[in-house]
Amino acid sequence: MKVVRSVSPVQTPGGVKNVVNYTVQTQPKAVARPAVAAGLPAATTVKNGPAEASCPPAGAGHEYMVVWAGKMNAGDLEGKDALIFANGGAINPQAIRDVLPQETLPGNDMIATIDVERGCSTYGNVVNVALLSGADAVENEPHHMQYVWFPGQPLWAGGLFTSRLFTWDISSLPAVKLISTQEPFATPGGSIWDAFDVLPDGTAYGTLMGGPLQVYGMTPGEVVHIGPKGQIMGEFPATAAEGLPPTDVNGLPTCPDLGSCANPHGIQARNDLHILVTSDYAEPARLVEDPTKPENYNVFRRTVRVWDISDTNHPKITKVDVMPKGPRDDANPSHQENLGMMEVGKTWDYPLPNGKVPKGFFSESMCGGAIFYTPDITATASNPWHEVFDSTAAVFSPKDQSAFSGQVPNGGPNSQITEAGGCDGGTWINVSPDNRFVFHAITGRYTNQDDFADSGTPKMVYAVDVTRLLEAGDGYNCNVNNIRAVMDPSAGGADCPTVAGIVPVNDTTTGGPHWGSFDNFTLTTVTIKDPQTGASFVDTHALTRAAFANYFVSRTGVDGNHKLCLINVNPVTGDLSYDNAFIDEKEGTPCVQFNRHSWPGGATTGYYKPHSMLFVENSPPNSGSTQNAAGAVTGYWGSEINNGADSGGYPYAE
Repeated sequence: MKVVRSVSPVQTPGGVKNVVNYTVQTQPKAVARPAVAAGLPAATTVKNGPAEASCPPAGAGHEYMVVWAGKMNAGDLEGKDALIFANGGAINPQAIRDVLPQETLPGNDMIATIDVERGCSTYGNVVNVALLSGADAVENEPHHMQYVWFPGQPLWAGGLFTSRLFTWDISSLPAVKLISTQEPFATPGGSIWDAFDVLPDGTAYGTLMGGPLQVYGMTPGEVVHIGPKGQIMGEFPATAAEGLPPTDVNGLPTCPDLGSCANPHGIQARNDLHILVTSDYAEPARLVEDPTKPENYNVFRRTVRVWDISDTNHPKITKVDVMPKGPRDDANPSHQENLGMMEVGKTWDYPLPNGKVPKGFFSESMCGGAIFYTPDITATASNPWHEVFDSTAAVFSPKDQSAFSGQVPNGGPNSQITEAGGCDGGTWINVSPDNRFVFHAITGRYTNQDDFADSGTPKMVYAVDVTRLLEAGDGYNCNVNNIRAVMDPSAGGADCPTVAGIVPVNDTTTGGPHWGSFDNFTLTTVTIKDPQTGASFVDTHALTRAAFANYFVSRTGVDGNHKLCLINVNPVTGDLSYDNAFIDEKEGTPCVQFNRHSWPGGATTGYYKPHSMLFVENSPPNSGSTQNAAGAVTGYWGSEINNGADSGGYPYAE
C-alpha cells in the first residue's frame, strides 16, 4: 500500500504549526453493495444505491468521514486495568508486552479520514491521517466538532483538556489542513470547549462549558462567535442578567450550589427563527481534573438557555428554562430525570406531512435518561417544556431485547433491569432533516456501577418517531408525568414519541456510544402517509444513514471500545440496522476499530479515542429537490434550504 507523506505549515498566533498528512494512494474500485437500508422500498432513489455498482474516484465527488481522535495513553487506564492485563497474561504473557505500549505510550492527536463511499472497494478504509505536531498535538482530549457539515465550511474542533480551538480546511479531501490554532488565552472569558453550530454566513457559535481562565472549569461558561479562519469574533457570558430564582415553578431547586448553572454544552441554532439554544450540562472542572470526581450531584445542571441572535454579532439570553422533574423516584437522587442537560436538538425549517414548519426544540439529560420538548422555542413561557420520552421505554422495547449493559456481555435480561433510564448516559440527540425522527445515543450504565444491586442499563442508539408530536403543534398532549408513562409512552398521551428503531451496542468497557452524526449527502425521496389524515406526502429529505462512536472521556471513568460504526436508517419507518458492509480493513468485522497497532504509512502507532465524526464531500453532485426560484436544481440532498434563512416551507427554494 503506497502512502504519501506531506507537511502543511500554517502561521498561528502561537507560531508556525505543522500538520503532517499520510494519504493512502490506493484507487477505489466499484463493488456492488446490498441495499442501504433494511426494507428499503423498491422505488426509493438513494445516492450510491443498490441499482448498479458505482464508485467515483478519490477526491472531489467522493464521500468521506472525518474523525477527531486523541491518542490513548497510560493516563486513560484505571487501577483495575492491571488486573485485566494480569488475567490476559494467563493465556499469553507476551501479549502484555506487545499490547501495553499501544495503550500507554503518548502520541499526537489527529483527524482520521475514512472512506464512506458505499460503492467502493475502499469502503471503511482509513485513507488519510492528519497528525498535529509539537506541544499542541498532545493531550488535547479531542472532543466535538459541528453537528452537520456543509460544503465550503471549515471544521471547528475543540480540545476538552487544553481549551485549544483547531480550525481545519477540508477542501482537498481526503487530506486535511490546519487553518489556525487558538490557545486558551484567545478566549479568556471561558474554558473547556464543547460543541459548535454553524450559521449561514459561514461563522459559527461554540460553547465553552467552564468559567473564565482565572476560575478554569468553574462557572459561568460562555458562547463564542468564531470566524471561518478560526478568528474569535466575540465572547458572550452565559449568565442571565436577572439571575435565576432559587426554585422553579414546581418548587425544585434550580441551581443549589452557585445560583448560576451557566455551563453551556450543547448548542444549536434556528437561523430562520433568530434563536440559539444552549444546554447546561455540568461544571466541567469536576470532569477534567482527573482523578477528582463530583462531590455532589448538583454540579450537574437542570437548565436550558434561549438566546436571541437577530444580531448574530451580539447574541443575548432571553430565557433560562429549568427542565421539569419527572415521575421517577429513584433510590439514587443523582438519577433525577432533569439532571445533566447535555444536549439539545433543533427541528428544521422543513415542512411536516401536514405542511406546517415546526418551531420545536428537544433537550436531553445525561444523568436523567429523559427527553424534553417545547413546541415553540420562541415562546417557552407560554409553551413550557415537558418530558416526552424516558429512555426506559427504549430499553423495554421489543426492538431492544438483544441489547446489553455493563462490563460483561448480557449484563442482565431486560426484564430484570431497574432504573433503566437513571443516569443512562444519554448524549447525542439530533432531529432528522425531515423532522420525522429523533436520534439518541445511550452510553449505558454498566453492571454494579452504582451499587451492588445495580443491573445497569443497555448501551444503544435509538430513533423515535416524533411526527405526531410535532404535527400537534402547541396543542400537543404528551407529558411523561405519571409512572406508567415511563415504560409506556402512550400513557403520557397519544402523540408521545414511539420507538422506531434501535441498534444495541455490546461494548464491554465502562463506556459505549456517545456521539453520532447523520449523513446529509445520502438523503432520499420517499412517499409517506400523514399520521393525522392518512394523506400522502412526498418527503425529499429522508435519512438513510448515520454514524456513532463508542467513546466518552476515559478519565471520567467512562471510556468505550473505540469503535466507529455506521447504521442503516429505513427512510420510511426509521428502523435501524448495522451496516455490515462497513468493515474494519484489518479485522474484517463491522465497524472501524481505532485500537490498532499501526496507522497508514507509519504515521503513528497504538490506540486512539474517536470522539466526534462528520460526513463530508467536496463538490457533491447536484441532486434532490433543492432548487432555485426557476426550478433548476442548484444544490444537493442535505443542503440547507434557502441557505438557512426562513424558507416558509415549500417550495424549498434556495
